[in-house]
Amino acid sequence: MKITDIEVIPLRVPYEARIRKQFYHFGMTEHLTIYKFHTDTGLVGLGENPGPPFAQDQLDAYLGTCPFDHVMSTGVFNLDMACYDLMGKHLGVPAWKVMGQQVRQWVSMGWWMPCMSPEASAAEVEEAAGRGYRGLKCKARAFYDVVEQAQAMQEVAPSDFRIEFDFNGALIDVEKALPILRALEKILIFSGETSASSKILLDPRMATYASMRFIRSSSQDANSSNCAPSPLVISSLFTVASCNWTKGKPSRSRTARTIATTISEGVL
Repeated sequence: MKITDIEVIPLRVPYEARIRKQFYHFGMTEHLTIYKFHTDTGLVGLGENPGPPFAQDQLDAYLGTCPFDHVMSTGVFNLDMACYDLMGKHLGVPAWKVMGQQVRQWVSMGWWMPCMSPEASAAEVEEAAGRGYRGLKCKARAFYDVVEQAQAMQEVAPSDFRIEFDFNGALIDVEKALPILRALEKILIFSGETSASSKILLDPRMATYASMRFIRSSSQDANSSNCAPSPLVISSLFTVASCNWTKGKPSRSRTARTIATTISEGVL
């Protein structure tokens, strides 16, 4: 089976008018490109990427090749997507079987929003909940007070609704991160997200905070609102630990290993 032609289909999918301006200011593109990989067997594989089409030389790298040549490749994953689609169709199995073991039977769908004012954030929670969503991810930035955002969201959210704040590097350092995380822990809908800088996560003070928070919360009654540890801190620490181990960074790996061990001992 050889890839004989790549059909490029540029699209523009407008966001809803009520949120379009906010998405635009956050740099979210309305452009989407679909790729149809045609083969000499008649099978067609689909791939996509947000934004305009890739350069022709990137597409040419796939022409004349077999989709199986791109298993675990270092190519463009948006285009590799079409190759995995073709592999699955050729073998008559789901594409994930070519990638490895199945992890889950289903994937929950979540709502996404950029950083907005507390009032607009609350309105977005109402919009999401009204459409049946029970999870929302919000980009946390310094444009607005994230604690005020969370409090406003809490007031309108259903009892089973959860918010993830994606900080990326916005927490900056431990001195700024800890007060924010401690304030967010008191808000029931907050569940955290694993995006924080390694500078913060590898700081021993954050490890102590995370482990002590886990020990304290693990001893609480299971029905208590205080029983859950801070997922942002703990899962982020494990994420950094695993990433540094696989990247082979000895000095940071030792720090990450110490952090992970501290938390594990707290669990036990």
